[in-house]
Amino acid sequence: MSADDDLRFMRRALELAERGAGFVNPNPMVGAVLVKNGKVIAEGYHTAFGGLHAEAAALRKAGGSARGADLYVTLEPCAHTGKTPPCADALVEAGIARCVAAMEDPFPSVAGRGFERLRRAGIAVECGLCELQARELNQPFLKRAQGGSPYLFLKAAVTLDGKLAARSGHSRWISNEAARRRVHLLRGRFAAVAVGAGTAAADDPRLNCRLNETAHQPARIVVDGALSLPLSLRFVTQASDGRSYLLTTKKAAAAFPEKRRQLTEAGVTVAEFESADGRFRLPPQALSDAAAAWGFDSVMVEGGCGLISSLAAADAFDAGEIFAAPVILGDSEAVPLMDGFSPSVIDDGWRLPNAETALYDGQVSYRFQKKVW
Repeated sequence: MSADDDLRFMRRALELAERGAGFVNPNPMVGAVLVKNGKVIAEGYHTAFGGLHAEAAALRKAGGSARGADLYVTLEPCAHTGKTPPCADALVEAGIARCVAAMEDPFPSVAGRGFERLRRAGIAVECGLCELQARELNQPFLKRAQGGSPYLFLKAAVTLDGKLAARSGHSRWISNEAARRRVHLLRGRFAAVAVGAGTAAADDPRLNCRLNETAHQPARIVVDGALSLPLSLRFVTQASDGRSYLLTTKKAAAAFPEKRRQLTEAGVTVAEFESADGRFRLPPQALSDAAAAWGFDSVMVEGGCGLISSLAAADAFDAGEIFAAPVILGDSEAVPLMDGFSPSVIDDGWRLPNAETALYDGQVSYRFQKKVW
């Protein structure tokens, strides 16, 4: 197989892996392609948490024709029994001749053991083709595999003068339709979407993915240190679906036990934390701690100013995308993207790390990422 062929088939495996976005969390997205005599004989990808792994799906389609084939896979085949049997053993039994993997799996139960199993069986193993793309694909999984907290992603839409909303709280729509479609695409990739209580009360957001009827739906999180959230919001009235989660302070829960009870009875899952200031302000780490306890590997934070400011000040965001619309409010009392920062010089401002730009029908966005795990 030529280098160009290897690249073509690995790119196809990466395309397949993307199809599992949002559905496989906290597992990684993985795609696999089986090739024989230069032709694809079977493809597979991890479709859902607990379902067949990509390699097993491809092997099932290939049947006996997998013997002597080359496998292109975006992540090292697993070598342990979890919700499914080890893929490395299945590949050995199927008699594949060669495994080309994009990257080693850093998860402690795998971490090179899958490659070792294949090599012991006489299967040629190559690793590293399109590794960066494969890593970019699975940042939440890779952070978790290396002992990290849930992956926090900032999404915000602002005017050119940095406002999230007018002084009235009105913010629909700062971004255009193309940018909003991008937001829904992002929502479908994350385990949960979070907003502060002020944003929830002002916008009554659905916090769902509206790409299509089959899109992955993230959980909804509201950060409400004072238990001020109106019970009439969709976040509460739709909580019977089991996807509404709320963070509050122990002080607020003790002060408003009836409100706490009503939220729980409506189906909202509530987590309590010690306040950061003796009053009703939650510490910045509360969101990550709660998300981890709830089993979420990733959270997209969509506002408002207080929540974004708290997390940014704590350097808690792993990555994000900020959409800047060609609109100027020119009002000092409009809602800013962030508040509480008082740098005396520009260099002390919060500078987006490794920023890149994207364009959505004339509206620019700034994508940033602290590091690639």
